[in-house]
Amino acid sequence: MTKKKLISVLDYILDIDWLTTKEFCSKYNVPAPTIKGGVNDFLQVDAIKQKMFVEYAKFLNKNITEDMFIGENAIFPDFVKCSQKDAAIKGISKSFDNFGKNEFSITILRLSGKEYGQKDKLSYVTSYHLKKINDLVKDGVYYNER
Repeated sequence: MTKKKLISVLDYILDIDWLTTKEFCSKYNVPAPTIKGGVNDFLQVDAIKQKMFVEYAKFLNKNITEDMFIGENAIFPDFVKCSQKDAAIKGISKSFDNFGKNEFSITILRLSGKEYGQKDKLSYVTSYHLKKINDLVKDGVYYNER
């Protein structure tokens, strides 16, 4: 499994689109087109890219479930199940809270930068009403790619 940062579909498409065919084939372990294969080889590479775009979009559109955060097969590693308040009190850096019917929240504690000689301040980012994986993109969450 590879740990990757969630990004928007637009960024995902642009990241791949900026790669040359040779770079793309090397990075994603795709057979490189050959002169002998002609246009069909290039069409295969384009079809693979298109499938990757669609699969990533489907992944981001999945409904969030508790097992994505908690358990041995968690997609989003390092989360602890507890309330936002408990996370802040205990200094838990990543927490997951199933606080309502089909509504979830996450808390990500971060140290903000030092300001004019002051000690580090602890700030947190919380997202409410999470329903789809896409709702986590803005929080800089990492996931286990399978």
